[in-house]
Amino acid sequence: MTERRYPLKQTPVRESVAAAVDELDHIEIDTSQIRSVAEEWADEKFELPSWRAPVFPDESAAGTSVEDVIDFLFVGNSINFAFRNFETGEKFVAEYDGIEWAGAFGMWACLKRAYDNDVPILDGGYLSQLSRPEVEDLFDPADGRQIPMLDYRLRILNAVGDRLVTDYDGHFHWFLTEAGNQLFDDGNGIVERLVREFPSFDDTHYIETETGSQSVHFYKRAQLAPGMTYGRFEGRDGVTVVDPEAFTVFADYNLPNILRHTDILVYDDYLSQLVDSETLLEASSREEVEIRIATVAAADQLMQELNDRRETPVYGPHMDYKLFSVRDQVDTPVHKTKTTDY
Repeated sequence: MTERRYPLKQTPVRESVAAAVDELDHIEIDTSQIRSVAEEWADEKFELPSWRAPVFPDESAAGTSVEDVIDFLFVGNSINFAFRNFETGEKFVAEYDGIEWAGAFGMWACLKRAYDNDVPILDGGYLSQLSRPEVEDLFDPADGRQIPMLDYRLRILNAVGDRLVTDYDGHFHWFLTEAGNQLFDDGNGIVERLVREFPSFDDTHYIETETGSQSVHFYKRAQLAPGMTYGRFEGRDGVTVVDPEAFTVFADYNLPNILRHTDILVYDDYLSQLVDSETLLEASSREEVEIRIATVAAADQLMQELNDRRETPVYGPHMDYKLFSVRDQVDTPVHKTKTTDY
């Protein structure tokens, strides 16, 4: 077997996806197309998003610390899901500093607006006591359309706040200090501790096989929180991730659609009809879980093919950003699932 130049780290996510990928009923991964895309992209620049839009705090600004930014990214990712109204197709929109921001950036805009107004949204004590009227005010929309799944967000923020107060003096930066700088570390890494200690981050699902039910871990938001921190700091200010090769892509709505557009993922007629007709797929259904398994597995294969051709490595956040950056070239519908996982 050829030695890999930049091998991807084996993690509970990769191991569970690899064990399940042969069980796919409705999707094929075209390995020849993966090689073709890898050849096409081998010399392209793969960037990390820096997450420095105006809707994120700036540690260089007066009164804002690196710890504030860490707290902001982790609190925000605890509720970073479901920004589209699946009945109307419209995305949540919020205003910040005279500009309207849609989707996830609308959520970040609301948090930044509160932060600027000295609302203690980064403090676990405040989050643990948030009421529904307060969370409605926090996510005040630009157009009167309330953010989807508001009650879920409230419950998650309350639970996150409780845990932060109990174990981390009210702040996520103390969690990160204690967890260290590895994503996966035999159960003690950042991602592993997030999913264990903050249950809303535990993005685990099951697929039925001939031998029984098999668990599959995606940990989308649990990877995205340190992933955004990694992109923001890249080892600066004492903030680092020493095993970035452990990241997978952050399996959501857009990535499988882009991989399908590139012909890397091939849906059968049954799944194609469901997705293309914009039928709502039940959360944790076989169809939805298969889409996410195929997304992570195919993206891993594409990363490894690229890394065998490049002098600089491509890891999960690079690949995620690359795929996401071409989403405007794709006009087929994304799959629809109402979930708190992404």
